Amino acid sequence: MDYEDAADTVMSIHDNHEFAAQLCKAMGIFAYVVVASVEADRDMVAFGGWAGIVSEGNTSRAPHVAYCKMGELVLAGAGLDGKLVMTPVESNELSLHWMGGVALNGTIVAVSKMAQEHDRLLALLTLYDREVKSLKLHHVGVRFPDEETYRVNCAARENGMIRDVPGDHNRTYFPMEDGTYREHQWFPDGPHDVAAHWDFVTDDPDGLLNFIANAYGKGPVFFDDVGEHDPVGVVWISNKDCTEKIGVMARKVWWKVEGGLKMATPAFLRADNVLLVLLADPEKNLQKEYIECVILEGDTGREGQLIRADTYVLQARQGNEARDINNGKVISGVKLESMIHM
Repeated sequence: MDYEDAADTVMSIHDNHEFAAQLCKAMGIFAYVVVASVEADRDMVAFGGWAGIVSEGNTSRAPHVAYCKMGELVLAGAGLDGKLVMTPVESNELSLHWMGGVALNGTIVAVSKMAQEHDRLLALLTLYDREVKSLKLHHVGVRFPDEETYRVNCAARENGMIRDVPGDHNRTYFPMEDGTYREHQWFPDGPHDVAAHWDFVTDDPDGLLNFIANAYGKGPVFFDDVGEHDPVGVVWISNKDCTEKIGVMARKVWWKVEGGLKMATPAFLRADNVLLVLLADPEKNLQKEYIECVILEGDTGREGQLIRADTYVLQARQGNEARDINNGKVISGVKLESMIHM
C-alpha cells in the first residue's frame, strides 16, 4: 500500500468513525472506536479515537482493549474471505474473550467501553454502513418506565412534537442540530422497562435487522400493519445481566416529523366546557408547550362562538391549567386534559 492509497484510506475510515461518533453522541454514550483497513499481505491503516462526548477525568483502558480486539481480527484474516468474523476468536490463545470486534472484507471495527454486547452492536452498525449498505440515522428513541418520568424528560427539552400512537403509546419527537430527531416514549400498558434504540433509514431495512440479529444467534421482530412512517421491525440487545437494553430499528423512507399533522386532520384538545382546536401548520415546527389554537364554545366539536381573536397562544403547565403565554396568568375554567387525534 503506497502513501497516497494509505492517505485516501485513512480519510475514508475516518468518515466511518464519524458515523460511529454520531450514534454515540445521539445516544448520550461514549466509546473508543477503531476502524481499520487490512490488505491480504496484512498491510493496514487504522484510525482510532473516542466516539461521543467523553466524560471529564476519563481514565478508561478502553483504547488498549479496542486495539487488542483489532489485533485479534487481523490474525483471524479480517474477513477477507467475505465472511463475518467477530471477537472473541476461539482459535486465538491471546484473545481477551470479549465481544466488540467485527471484520468483513478487510474492514475491521473494534469498540470498547460499554457492555461487551453493546460494543459489538456499535461495531456491527459501523461495519454495515461501510461494507454492506449506507445507513442514515433518523432518530434515537428512549422508552421511559412511567408517565411522570416521560413527562418530566419531555418538559426538559424544547420544540417537542407530540406524535402519539392511539391505543399503543405516547411519543414526543425533538429535532436535533444534526437534522435527526430524539424520541421520548411511554407505553401505558407496558413494557415499562427503560430502553433506548437507534432508528435508521436504509435501502434494505430487513437486511440490516437480519444482519444484526444473526450476529447474536437470534431473529429480529418484524412488526405487523406497518404504516408509511413506521420502522419495519426491531432487534433488542441486552447486556449480560439484562439491566441495559439497546435496540436497532429500520425503515426505508425518511419521515419528516414536522409534517406529521396536517390541516385536514386537526387535533383537538378537550378541556372543561371548551374545545381547543390545534391549528396544525405542517411547515411550522410545532412545540409541545406552546400551542396555537382557537377556543370554541362547547365540547362537541361543532362550530361555536369565537371568544378569542384569531389565534390565542396557551401554555400547558403542570396541573393541566392553561396560561396566557403573554402574561403567565391562568385562564379560569380551562384545563388541558388530553390530546385526541381526529
